[in-house]
Amino acid sequence: MNLQDLMGSSNNNEPRIVQSRDVPSIEAVDQRQRRELLAKVNTAASLVKVSRLLAKLDLSVISHTYADVERAFAATVSAEVRSETEPLITAGNALLHPVSLLGAIKEVIAFGGSEDAPTITDEQLLQLLLSVADENEVASTPPTGVDRDEQVRFITLSHMAQHSMVSGDPIEFAATIACETWLAGWSEQTSKKVRGSLEVDPAAQWEAITGVSLDDYFALGYVFYNLWRREGFKTLHPDFLLDRGIPSAVVEFLIERCSLSLSEIRDLLLDQDGDEATTPWTRYKLQQCPFVRLEDDTLVPVRFQFVVQRIFGDHLFMESHDMLKQTDPKKADYYASAMRDIFEQRVGEVLQRICEADNTGETVLVTEQQMKRAWGKSKGRPPSVCDFVLFRGNTCVLVDANMRYLPQEFAEGTANYHDFEKQIEERYTKTKFGQLLSTVDLLLKHGWNRTGARVTNRTRFVPFVVAPDAGLPTDMTVDSAMFVRAFELVKRFNVNPSYYRVFVPGVLSWRNLAMLEGYAEKSGNIFPLLHRWRNILPVGQRLPVPLQEYIETNYPGSTAMSQYFHRVGWDFFEYLMNCASQLQIEAMPESLREDARRHAEEMRAARPTFDNRFESQFQDWHDRYNDPLE
Repeated sequence: MNLQDLMGSSNNNEPRIVQSRDVPSIEAVDQRQRRELLAKVNTAASLVKVSRLLAKLDLSVISHTYADVERAFAATVSAEVRSETEPLITAGNALLHPVSLLGAIKEVIAFGGSEDAPTITDEQLLQLLLSVADENEVASTPPTGVDRDEQVRFITLSHMAQHSMVSGDPIEFAATIACETWLAGWSEQTSKKVRGSLEVDPAAQWEAITGVSLDDYFALGYVFYNLWRREGFKTLHPDFLLDRGIPSAVVEFLIERCSLSLSEIRDLLLDQDGDEATTPWTRYKLQQCPFVRLEDDTLVPVRFQFVVQRIFGDHLFMESHDMLKQTDPKKADYYASAMRDIFEQRVGEVLQRICEADNTGETVLVTEQQMKRAWGKSKGRPPSVCDFVLFRGNTCVLVDANMRYLPQEFAEGTANYHDFEKQIEERYTKTKFGQLLSTVDLLLKHGWNRTGARVTNRTRFVPFVVAPDAGLPTDMTVDSAMFVRAFELVKRFNVNPSYYRVFVPGVLSWRNLAMLEGYAEKSGNIFPLLHRWRNILPVGQRLPVPLQEYIETNYPGSTAMSQYFHRVGWDFFEYLMNCASQLQIEAMPESLREDARRHAEEMRAARPTFDNRFESQFQDWHDRYNDPLE
């Protein structure tokens, strides 16, 4: 059951996770039977097998080949099972799903058998996945006998716990964010005092805290990506990385802070879930330590996606901030403040590019500093305004950046609904939303007739907060809860209950914002889209839906990243490739280095650039490396 079910708007034909009832030739097994089955399989070998299958799914996100991975897996089971699963895959149902595969990985770790046992077979694995999916549905379904409000609360908390598992985060996108965050220097908004207390740039600050070069750490991420995507690796030994030139400090950091031994993870899972280990939501620790370390120190990724997030994602800041806070709390506060400034600056840069995508020149960006200068101080205090305002015609989009992350208890599914309501109030309704609506008040009071933008009695206001992708999920359940609370805040602006002068504030993830830039690149005008998306009347039938889902449904083919992000990603991959190549060359005997450098230069010269990548002479290159052109 989900929120759409509760509102009577679900479609039984919608894609879903395949369960035991869908494949009659596979006998359904309960948790006890699964435990007996897994006790007879090799823990390490079976873990490697399931991990690689999940990696294939993660790698298929960017190339849209998810169904191909499922069909390849289905081809390995019996003809009878294959005949039952093929129509399900064709209909878009998920025979393989990250939640089920992670559940299978957890149970293999918790209950797997000895080294002399055989590896789990494909049919046994499918049986395991289907029964885990059965139990996940039960765990995600509200208990019987509770009212509808309680059911919605239960589903909301479940969705937040699932968020980190079901939201695809391809390395191509994660690496682009990392580049813009860590390699571009401190923001000009950061005060001289704060910058003076920190290292010269974010990468240097991270290295000062961790003792590891960020370039080298990123190079490790690039090597890992290449080994899994291009060479089909399933495991990784630290000695292999050292031989490839990855510095020992990086390898030690990987082992000590990004991995747990098999026994440690087994104890962790059983401590979390008791003897059952059936809780579908991953523990935060598995994302912080995404590698399982076997007895010979071989590393097996719990999930490829978790490794990508660990190296290129928000863990970079969260972990280093926590480390610094333990030794120098004041500097840690400066560090957090400076990183928030970077996030705000990146939001503003996206908005500026959205303006530039409008060839008419009608889209105008106004900053917080411009508004404060225009309106001055009131009673000795600066006005409470948001970070940015976008004007076009009779629409005013108000944006405030908020670099806050999803607390651990929500990611682990241990929070209660009161905690969630408190998060909404403290992060949004009593703070950020108030700041957005204060800006609306000031615009209505003072007007705005500068920089080619105007406020008139026909101007409509669309307020948003932009949060990191690792923040509070922007899915239907969370957005609905926010909508109900935020609706009360805009009542005073909206005399006509069927017409918004000020739309109900909402939250955009960073990925949503990047998607809007891609949409602006194609259409030049994001304003009608935002009007229609947020035009959710309290008496209507439509629920708030995530922006990506709304665009995919109403504007098919319009969710691609902008060319700007494509170029940044391309250039960053080139940078990582060169870093990894240089490390490998430096690890060679001195007599071989010159030839290796010459060969590396020849290979670099033969590769396409971002600007000529579509030319026919590079088609073989793309085919060889299985790289999508877009």
